[in-house]
Amino acid sequence: MKIVFTRVLFLVMPILIYSQENLNLQQHKEYYIKGDVAVVGNTIIGKDKLKPFNNLTFINDEVNAKYVDIDNDQSTFSSSSATLQIPENNQNIISATLYWSAIYSYEKGRKSVSGKNLVYKGNDKRDSTINIIKFKSPGLDYKTITGEIVFDGYGKKGFEDATPYVCYTDVTHIIKESKSISGEYVVGNIKATQGYVSGGSSGGWVLYIVYESVSETPKYISTYHGLVDVAETEKALRFSNFKTNQTGKINAEITIGALEGDSKLKKDQCGILIPSKGNKKKYEMMSSSLRPEKNFFNSNISANSEEFKERNPSSKNNLGFDLVQIEVPNEKNRIITNNMTETELLFSSKWDRFFIFFTAFKIEIDPTSYQKTKNQEIVESSNAEKIKTPETLSKNQTSNKEEINATQLNQAPLVLKKEMTTHLEPKEISSSQIKTTSSEVYTEKEIEDINRLIRNRATRISGVDRGYHLITNVFSQPHLAAKWERFLKSKGYTPKRFIDPKKKWHYMSIESFEDPYVAYKKAQKLAKINYFKDIWVFKINF
Repeated sequence: MKIVFTRVLFLVMPILIYSQENLNLQQHKEYYIKGDVAVVGNTIIGKDKLKPFNNLTFINDEVNAKYVDIDNDQSTFSSSSATLQIPENNQNIISATLYWSAIYSYEKGRKSVSGKNLVYKGNDKRDSTINIIKFKSPGLDYKTITGEIVFDGYGKKGFEDATPYVCYTDVTHIIKESKSISGEYVVGNIKATQGYVSGGSSGGWVLYIVYESVSETPKYISTYHGLVDVAETEKALRFSNFKTNQTGKINAEITIGALEGDSKLKKDQCGILIPSKGNKKKYEMMSSSLRPEKNFFNSNISANSEEFKERNPSSKNNLGFDLVQIEVPNEKNRIITNNMTETELLFSSKWDRFFIFFTAFKIEIDPTSYQKTKNQEIVESSNAEKIKTPETLSKNQTSNKEEINATQLNQAPLVLKKEMTTHLEPKEISSSQIKTTSSEVYTEKEIEDINRLIRNRATRISGVDRGYHLITNVFSQPHLAAKWERFLKSKGYTPKRFIDPKKKWHYMSIESFEDPYVAYKKAQKLAKINYFKDIWVFKINF
């Protein structure tokens, strides 16, 4: 690959007009919650493998980019860390999502001068497995995780010189298994271009956590991901589905992950809509002491007016990787008004091309509106429709079916499964026969529950993996199942819906297991959450 720029144009007009193919930011999750968010992240590209890079006078193109690799681990070629702090009484994690994004045009690039031209060359080779990385939470070893590719510009028109990609995955279950939620998080093996690339190489990761806290005000939180290419055309992102308080000041916050914003180049801005009765839209340009109004995306990792320093490396110049957490300016409720139901962000640039890959919006909402929303989310099955569900036995029942209505469904007792080491069904066990790989202790009642499920006949459902599925709800009407599915997703789970072909019931599972002990303990843990208090186990395809 060879890219040629005229040197005079490069210095005076760093951004040319591009023919672009963009993937807009798509809404990923939304929450109505008494709680808050925590955000950490870091770059994986620097001028040195270990040392922070603090020179703000460079344009990204001028830096011979190298992988940051701080972990002294031979299994990683790139790694960086950031430290998260959440108060101990606020550690009911609802959702934790990890994003990583980078410029990855080729493995390594070089530049040279030919007359008045700057020439960028690469070998046009790159690893296609951009979605497989390593993730380490406090107290645990690295886990290899596979994410979903949201966008990859490789081979796409408009991204021949600077080729960005975006990936994400849900890491809620990993964080909940950690010895401590607060502490150092390390991300490794994120791929990016080393050396030189037109516009400069950049890359990094963002961990966005939503947690519950009874002491917090009701909030609406919405996250978006994808890729927006911002050059000489303004790009807008609208937020809705909320209602602010009827009186008083309202607090709101924006979080943004971006690539390629140079610390030296100016004329890039981020504005928020000023409510107006006129047809012409006006925006308040946001800024802080670290983010000038006309150089908002400047390779910084910051929370409002403070640099986030609990990182390794803790660079001031993150070579095009921006992580922004900033409060919306709202003097005298000028921007965020009472009874507001929507607002809008505007991204613009006249010189410095940059890419937005993640945005989140958090705002305080009206308590009445919040409670109404929560009731609609959770009480989805209160229509007393007659359905049947298996695996709802009490001690004295001999049948494995029982007719109940939807309101009674939430009283289904917890039933468990036995560990399988072969494809045969497990056999019943006694307390003296229990052998597990953990130090868990089981009561006679728990063993009885396990054995009862073993005796039950499995239900056959085509297309569903054999196992013991954790069922959170059952519906006979698809629209109710769809609402419950959206609610589970808003809480950070990955639900799987399957339908009994004979009875046409919609079952909503969030996990399935082979090991009865793992299933039992997981069910017990989930049952402590209010909306999972009646979770039960469904034996399928044995």
